[in-house]
Amino acid sequence: MYPNIVFILIDGLRSDRCYGNDRSCKTPNIDSLIKNGIYFDQAISSADGTFLSINSIFNSLFPFVTGVRAKKIVLTKDSYLDIIKNTGYHIYGIIPKFTSLNPIIKLCENENPTFAPEPPNAEYLSDGLGKKIIDLLKSKKTQEPWFILIHINDLHWPLTVPEKTNSDRYGNTNYDRSVSAIDPWIGKFLDQIDLNKTLVILTSDHGNLIPVDEKGIDVFEPEFQRELNLGKKLLPKFSHNIGKKPIISLKKFVRDVRLNKANRNLTSYEKRSRLPYFTMSLYDEIIKIPLVFAGYGVKTPQLISKMVRAVDIFPTISNIVKLPKMIMSVHGKSLIPLFENKEYVEYGAYLHTIPYEKPSESDKVGLRTSKFKYFRHSRDSTKDIHLFDLENDPFENNNIAQNNPSIVNDMEKKISDIINNTTPVEIKEEVSEEDTKRIEKELKKMGYL
Repeated sequence: MYPNIVFILIDGLRSDRCYGNDRSCKTPNIDSLIKNGIYFDQAISSADGTFLSINSIFNSLFPFVTGVRAKKIVLTKDSYLDIIKNTGYHIYGIIPKFTSLNPIIKLCENENPTFAPEPPNAEYLSDGLGKKIIDLLKSKKTQEPWFILIHINDLHWPLTVPEKTNSDRYGNTNYDRSVSAIDPWIGKFLDQIDLNKTLVILTSDHGNLIPVDEKGIDVFEPEFQRELNLGKKLLPKFSHNIGKKPIISLKKFVRDVRLNKANRNLTSYEKRSRLPYFTMSLYDEIIKIPLVFAGYGVKTPQLISKMVRAVDIFPTISNIVKLPKMIMSVHGKSLIPLFENKEYVEYGAYLHTIPYEKPSESDKVGLRTSKFKYFRHSRDSTKDIHLFDLENDPFENNNIAQNNPSIVNDMEKKISDIINNTTPVEIKEEVSEEDTKRIEKELKKMGYL
């Protein structure tokens, strides 16, 4: 009999808010899970956005295989979810109601496996979603062995802090207070699970920006609402948009002047923290994610500091529960040797930003190892080159690319090797024009477009 599996994905959860002494959030339940499980404090996502990242996790493939510009989850013909289902698992889930996630939603056997993720009607753990998850975990209708996917969206923009944890006692920032609000629910979920026969994975798709002093870029932008309203009254309707443009330009100018003054004595890391929510980024605050395995198959709890990758998650699950061997070639490797303190070869983490609707100068591709982070313009290897010494500069404040051409060349060669040595795969489902329109509307509501 196969063990049950609970896969908890907390959208936007940063690694540094799950482990370490420099946290202001209160997470006793996550702490307990880590203490009794195997925690990787250097786990790296393949991308800085949800759908590109989830594609990598569930297919164990880097984004260039499943489509960098894909806006919908693209499962390969023999994905790990297919193997899980064909092995006899029953798949259930509580998942955001995004058209992009339909390929996973369709696999769920429970009624109403989705919830509203979009403002202003977004559903959160504290207003009914948490109870819905508990009801699923304790339901007598679920058939074993089961695979349950729980995708929590409470940290997603626009961040709404529950009243219960909205004080300094639960964190110095709104983000930390929101993490503190999620934690009790993790404990309630685990109370419904028999860890002796259930493998629990807790991770994230990507991290989030946490503005220094709680002052994001919008704080520095003047409203000029009176001037905008006056312009509307004085100008004919056809010219309203034209009339707005000078004021919008002035707002941005004033914002930038204020921002530059406020940022004068800040580090690069602190300056980045003030950028808009959806800013394409391959810095560690965005791509370094928590990863813990607990329960079934975890014999010796431990903290592992070696760098691992999101694409390694499902090969490890497969190894623990002894699923049939994957037919196609994947990028991920099982982490079981690290569980057993055996020799483990580190593999580089290929990185790609989740792109804007059209090709942009901000699109980046890169590679991370435990020692270095390298990224550059996605379509021109000679442009916008960044290299960071992660051992001596963990916050990535100092770009050392110009003085280290040999390291840059080595990282570029590794990227080429990964791409050139990858076998093409067959994708199960194309995205229809109707789905594309729906997805664009949803992404705009969530602040991505």
